[in-house]
Amino acid sequence: MYIHIGNNRIISEKKIIGIFNTQTIIFSERNEWITSQISGDCKSVIIDENNHIKLSIVSPYTIMKRTTLDEKEFFWRNKDE
Repeated sequence: MYIHIGNNRIISEKKIIGIFNTQTIIFSERNEWITSQISGDCKSVIIDENNHIKLSIVSPYTIMKRTTLDEKEFFWRNKDE
């Protein structure tokens, strides 16, 4: 299945490794290779199986709802966990 990630772009659900909230990623020093590519209006960072980064103005939660995965298959992490 393909997922619409915004800006008239789609990506195969099978190729997605992770969908991340931009606000979470920018606070990590380990992710400098990603943060250097993030623009001001970006809300989501999608990483595929080839480590290609796709940026989206759509919320990561909205993108995840568009997948065929069951919510039990998502990994959610809060700041304090």
